[in-house]
Amino acid sequence: MLLDPDRTVYRAYGLERSKTKVWHPAVFLTYFRLLLKGRKLRPVQGDPYQLGGDFLIDRQNVVRLARPSDNPADRPTIEEILRALGAA
Repeated sequence: MLLDPDRTVYRAYGLERSKTKVWHPAVFLTYFRLLLKGRKLRPVQGDPYQLGGDFLIDRQNVVRLARPSDNPADRPTIEEILRALGAA
């Protein structure tokens, strides 16, 4: 886990803020599906326009998975993560 309050690493990995991508239709579909399953939506915390990403870095500091999110619902599949772990 990495804490990056100044967003130095965030910027170095090419992550971005976007008001338009946050309102992507896939986001609404994801939230709708969660609500149908009985999940409660939590209030927004932090910067709502900060897009995330998923990164796996091995013990030798080799980036095995670099996947900036195109929108908040854009996440790697379990298969992608396992493939990246298998390559480590």
